Amino acid sequence: MWWLLGSLCIGIPLILVGLAVGYYVWFMRQEAAREEKLKRRGRVVKAWIVFANDNLYKKNARDNFWPAQVVFTLVEDVRNLDDVLEDLAEEIREFETEDEEDDDERIIGQVVRTEYGYSWPLRIPKRITGRLVAYTSTVDVQCKWLPARRLEEPYIYIKAYVGKDRQDRLARMVPYPDDDDDEDYE
Repeated sequence: MWWLLGSLCIGIPLILVGLAVGYYVWFMRQEAAREEKLKRRGRVVKAWIVFANDNLYKKNARDNFWPAQVVFTLVEDVRNLDDVLEDLAEEIREFETEDEEDDDERIIGQVVRTEYGYSWPLRIPKRITGRLVAYTSTVDVQCKWLPARRLEEPYIYIKAYVGKDRQDRLARMVPYPDDDDDEDYE
């Protein structure tokens, strides 16, 4: 009987560790596939800050990064883009969920309520955007790419792509277009 108890004490933890390692490997492969799509299909666009970690408004060490919620569109040639993005950011700051069945809308509501980020871009509801297709996402703002190593503008630049499924979307900060930093996001 003791051998049965001993094998259970060793076997169950080994199975749990194996499952955890398997999940980690699967997740990392999914993330690598999204990063590869971002490199191939992503577009660099301006993203307006909705809200950001307070540390971004202070001078930071080069290697620091802090989260910020942003809005952006992949639509080209939007007239008065800065005004449109600024209006969308204001709408998201005041956002309240109206359609609980819409996953993107429900998650946006949770992000705004809790200020707990969600890294996959979420489509902003048409009731806010009209005919424009726009998204909101939490991105890590790399302080090495900020002028003066702090957030001084109401926008950053990101590289983003959007697939059909919510899990097939990605947005990452890139250097400002006039930044001379050689560490560009590939």
